[in-house]
Amino acid sequence: MSEPIIFFPGTLCDERLWMPCWRKLNIQDRRYIPLQWANTLKEMLSITEHTLAGQKAHLIGFSMGGYIASLAAIKWPQLTASLTLVSFSSEGLNEQEVKQRKAIVSFINRKQYTPMSDERLSMYLSKPTLSTEKQALRQKAAETMQSMEADLGPSVLKYHIESTTPRPSITSELAKLRCPVKIISGADDPLVLPHSITAMQQSMTNAEFYQLQDSGHMLPLENIDELVQLITTQT
Repeated sequence: MSEPIIFFPGTLCDERLWMPCWRKLNIQDRRYIPLQWANTLKEMLSITEHTLAGQKAHLIGFSMGGYIASLAAIKWPQLTASLTLVSFSSEGLNEQEVKQRKAIVSFINRKQYTPMSDERLSMYLSKPTLSTEKQALRQKAAETMQSMEADLGPSVLKYHIESTTPRPSITSELAKLRCPVKIISGADDPLVLPHSITAMQQSMTNAEFYQLQDSGHMLPLENIDELVQLITTQT
């Protein structure tokens, strides 16, 4: 892996999201985009451009980070060796999702935002299982999410939401990329719905699609070995 590999986190996430994968990856030049430091979409892309430093690189984005990585690949195709999108749909946000996001920002502005409940937390995770190993990963993922939320706080959540809302479909633009594109999603992910993946598959003949069974949204924290294998084969 001679070319740099650049990782993008998701909403209200930081380096802890990718740490389990990094421990198992042998990467000569690993870079990270600290989206938790950015307050606007312009700043997110500026940090990305600075991190690219004019070098061709493999871009790997999770959820919101998949959106930023996609925009970077579209903006700088000559610097994109490959694009891997994890738990992300390029089909954009629908009206209901935009409405929900505005409601969250309103709660934050009124200082009425509260940490994720166990019920909401479980929406991002795989379904409970009898497997001791998988259940341990699920619990660890939940603890990491709670830790990131507590440390980053509602202000980071607000800026992440505002920076990426509204979010139109960019599927047709991604379909024009000439670099390898890989789409990875969880079969039980309520945030990346099957119809959006189907729409991407029909439009993006240049992409490879992988759906991980018995998996939720937080693939970098729960499906570490599978994700590491797919990342390795891509790069």
